[in-house]
Amino acid sequence: QHKPIFISSYNLQKLFEKAEARGIVASSYGYYALREWLKGRSIEELVLYRKVRNLCVHKTVPFSKLYPVNHTYDVHLKLEDLDVYLHLAHAASFKRQIVHALKNIGKGVNIIVFNDEGEKEELTSFLPSPTLEGVLLKIGMFMGFVKVMTLKELARFIDDVRGR
Repeated sequence: QHKPIFISSYNLQKLFEKAEARGIVASSYGYYALREWLKGRSIEELVLYRKVRNLCVHKTVPFSKLYPVNHTYDVHLKLEDLDVYLHLAHAASFKRQIVHALKNIGKGVNIIVFNDEGEKEELTSFLPSPTLEGVLLKIGMFMGFVKVMTLKELARFIDDVRGR
């Protein structure tokens, strides 16, 4: 006869693992997404957007949708009277995010956001490089046009801007 199915976190995890092995979903940092959702973005960028979204909802910060890859920023935040333009970065998209952040100078605050300190550390190894992107990013950071932060640092930045 019919037997009930008990869904547990273990069973669900196994289902996701099988779907990932079949190429139906991609995963990163414990999050899963259908491959068809990626549309030119990596799973890491989608996960980072989800985490930024969660942070904005938690802190009641108005935020935009995730813009297309060729846009000059990924997410727009409105903090009081300050426009904040986020560039979601990870190893594969880092150079693109630098170029986009530099193109966006003069439009509020530009922040390149990393998931964690480890990914941000990859940036510091890139800064001494003699590439055009590295030099321009150093200048942009020195002048205060571009900031580089982890999600935790972004949360503190939001609190600082709001005076909390």
